[in-house]
Amino acid sequence: MTQEAKEMENGERLAKLEQQTDNIERIVTELNDNIKSFTAIYVPRTEIQLMLDARDKQISDLDKKLESKADSDEVKRIVKEDDNRKNNAPAWAAVMISAVVFLYTVLTALI
Repeated sequence: MTQEAKEMENGERLAKLEQQTDNIERIVTELNDNIKSFTAIYVPRTEIQLMLDARDKQISDLDKKLESKADSDEVKRIVKEDDNRKNNAPAWAAVMISAVVFLYTVLTALI
């Protein structure tokens, strides 16, 4: 092989190496960008633990509130009272009408 052929071959190798270097540089840049985006959305373990503790506290508070709520017997009693009020409403309306008519009659008789 002549000197010129060797230089050409070395030039081709150098061009291939430059291309591979450019590719590696591009890949490294992409990896750095990926790492930056990952660290931007990454939540540290301590923060996650704090969030979980807060959630557990909320759950325990809800459990305490549920314990203080009415049981089924009390709910049945309240529903029954409500039904009684609804059933007695027409009777009370009749009493009120009768009272108004009575007062009207008494007042017109006095005047």
